[in-house]
Amino acid sequence: MLERWGSHAYGFFDPRPAVKEIQGRRAHVFRCSATICRGSTRNVNRFLNTGDVSSTSNLLKHATKCFGHEAVDRARNNKLSAEQVRANIVKATTSESINKYFKATSKNTVTYSHRQLTASETRCEFVRWCAESYRPFEIVKDTHLQVILKSGRPGFMVPSPSTVARDTKLLFARTRRRLRRLLCDYDGRLSIATDCWTSPNGHALMAITVHVVHENAPMCLVLDIVEIPKVYNLIC
Repeated sequence: MLERWGSHAYGFFDPRPAVKEIQGRRAHVFRCSATICRGSTRNVNRFLNTGDVSSTSNLLKHATKCFGHEAVDRARNNKLSAEQVRANIVKATTSESINKYFKATSKNTVTYSHRQLTASETRCEFVRWCAESYRPFEIVKDTHLQVILKSGRPGFMVPSPSTVARDTKLLFARTRRRLRRLLCDYDGRLSIATDCWTSPNGHALMAITVHVVHENAPMCLVLDIVEIPKVYNLIC
């Protein structure tokens, strides 16, 4: 049956599904290949005793949740095979190069490159731009921005707002795990500090930070920012 599963829908799942008995019914269990699965469960069951045993509709619905409409549409419109989807779409989404791309650099140094970015690097740049410059995800749909980006390069890939939002959450989750490992493995004392202030709209906020020395340089990390539910005015 694997030889007949060449549709792009199978490319978003592990190459070989499991065969299980579920409530007395035999089924193929397809495991999602996304790093962070957004479905109710990572597995998609396809029972063998039904008339639509070869249907891929449930697989595509699950793939759309985890990889976005843009990735699924690109695989369908380009008539990619399952192997091509794994190599060109899934691998680019789940590779660890996305962390390497965000390796800390000097804030005072700005570098430029004439090399054309890959699809994964382009998405990283949009995430970095929105995060560092406090831009909304919807800005990537701006007509004038797309005119500038696509001038001379009509095929330039501009990710959708949902894709940028998904990649931002993915990077946040990976960065949080990386910082957790860094702090747990830190050979020394962690200095915890707090800072409170009132925002212009009258909300009292408190930031919790940790200070360490990393690679012979001081580093300050924000662990969390919480809103203080009640403010007491102390008169001394």
